[in-house]
Amino acid sequence: MATAVTDREPRLNDGFTFYFASWYKKSPYFSRTVEAGCTSWDLYNHMLIPTLYDDDVAEYWHLLEHVTLWDVAVERQVEIAGPDAARFTQLLTPRDLSACEVGQCKYVVLCAPDGGIVNDPILLRLGQDRFWLSLADSDALLYALGVQAFAGLDVEIREPDVSPLQVQGPKSKPLIRKLFGDVIADLRYYRCAEAQLDGISLVVSRTGWSGEVGYELYLRDAARGTELWDRVMSAGEEFRIRAIAPSDQRRMEAGIFNYGNDMDVTNNPFEVTGLERLVELDNDHRVVARAALQRVAAEGVRKKLVGVRLGGAPLTMWLEDFCSRRRSSPSPSGIPPRQSPRHRRARLHDGGMGTLTGHLLLSNASLFDPSFRRTVVLIGHHDEEGAVGVVLNRPFEVTVDEAVPSLAELVREGEALFHGGPVQPEAAVVVVDFEDPSEASVVAFDSIGFLAEEADRVDLGTIRRARVFAGYSGWGPGQLEAELEEEAWIVTPARREDVFHDEPERLWDAVLTRLGPGYAILRTMPFDPSAN
Repeated sequence: MATAVTDREPRLNDGFTFYFASWYKKSPYFSRTVEAGCTSWDLYNHMLIPTLYDDDVAEYWHLLEHVTLWDVAVERQVEIAGPDAARFTQLLTPRDLSACEVGQCKYVVLCAPDGGIVNDPILLRLGQDRFWLSLADSDALLYALGVQAFAGLDVEIREPDVSPLQVQGPKSKPLIRKLFGDVIADLRYYRCAEAQLDGISLVVSRTGWSGEVGYELYLRDAARGTELWDRVMSAGEEFRIRAIAPSDQRRMEAGIFNYGNDMDVTNNPFEVTGLERLVELDNDHRVVARAALQRVAAEGVRKKLVGVRLGGAPLTMWLEDFCSRRRSSPSPSGIPPRQSPRHRRARLHDGGMGTLTGHLLLSNASLFDPSFRRTVVLIGHHDEEGAVGVVLNRPFEVTVDEAVPSLAELVREGEALFHGGPVQPEAAVVVVDFEDPSEASVVAFDSIGFLAEEADRVDLGTIRRARVFAGYSGWGPGQLEAELEEEAWIVTPARREDVFHDEPERLWDAVLTRLGPGYAILRTMPFDPSAN
């Protein structure tokens, strides 16, 4: 319903009439999204993007439990090609691209001369002299053309005929295997390759905006959009595929940024927690923003975007519409729990809380946050300022050697990379059993500690065993205490064999078994209690 212009005080978040004007582009999948039940669109890079089909909570849970298809043709590409393509692309970003291989993807920030973030695309290197920048919502093509005018480099810059789909969710890998075979399905994280599907030309990357297992299918001929959509949906029937909109809730839980919402051109990377690592200027590369970012690095920043966890009733959909009137949710996303079964109260030290450094947190039945269902978290540090730790029992299918080659020598051959938590999932955290615990930057308990960021300086002879985690888990002041009051966690001292368990997927069950028969009901409870 449209809000009349005569309304003195239009109600917040009221509907209004929106015309699909001819200057708003429709994606090659638009007709299929309408047929799939899309009810809401937004504008992104001058193109319509689905924002809702029927129920955002239902869409969220389908993403977490099955496989979903997203129309993200709005991720327009900037193609940089020519003899000087690598040098020109490096001009745009402070991230060091010198080691970026053909077939590799990187998350980068494009920065203006004053250091402001113009865009935060995924970079795909398709050839020695050809790059794609898969854009967030800003006119980065125009910025690149402006830089080209003064760069004096031999490059061609254009927007190619490329329209991505995302296939996201735990069943995306078997679906991609069915469609493309093992080579594409087994792509390493942040890798890409050219592919064909029934004569449809594509680039497929092992990336996504969800924090779940996922892929992006870059269609290279818009005229074949409905064919591609239909083939993916048909192959996905056995995996319960459905079309959904990109999940803002899930990307927030995963710590993924949304350009224009979390930051824009008025922010530099040092003002956004997690983007500082993308400024790599210890080299002689020519970078447009070098001088400005070096100055900010030396002087520091006056403001900083950080993650917070707020209490209160759950929110859904667009949080900014309600932030002045309601409080946010007990979980990072605002997704309401499905059910709250009875559960055993966790006890701590028979008295005061004290520090939980060196303890395990085992998720209790009341913890519905999907980032922590049936998890075992090692608390590496806990004091009045908060707590940090890593999830011990969620290995990825990818190995450390494949994902973080520079850290491969620290772990056993073929050792998996682990999902440490939802905070900064692209950062590597190393937990070590030290011969000499004084080598640790932080000691959790006994000889178990965390490796300093200067991992290349460590004496390998001092390391008995190590594991590498992508991201970590964090709590602000009082947050962990509040969750314990809500009986979300069971606490027990950690053991070395817990940290390096030979079957990490069984760790939650193994520790509960060790705690005694009082936890038998919890151990045998189904993952989704509502199915009981």
